[in-house]
Amino acid sequence: TTMQAHWLWGLRVPYFQLLGWKVAKEGRYSALRSQEVLVSVFHTPWEAKAITMITERARAEGDFPFSLVNWQEIPGCGKHCGKQVLANFRAVVLDAYDTTNLKLMEFYGMAM
Repeated sequence: TTMQAHWLWGLRVPYFQLLGWKVAKEGRYSALRSQEVLVSVFHTPWEAKAITMITERARAEGDFPFSLVNWQEIPGCGKHCGKQVLANFRAVVLDAYDTTNLKLMEFYGMAM
């Protein structure tokens, strides 16, 4: 990591900048699906169900004009989906306990 390189060699290495640049070339936020919010893959089934239930209640009351799209329900994506497809959504909901910090950096690189 950047802190380890700084401690060992005294150099400050831009750890995530290259990833963000690479991801930005593959897909940039375009919001073609501006009324849809992407829901990432969660580690337990109840988290996505809870988000869906809360959203449906808010939509019924007229407080949430967007619909949720599960990552695994995107046609042709499955576990591996192209950045340009993911960048078409208005926003993304990520798992707070997901230890894959690259996922967060990839969406940040796409300007989402």
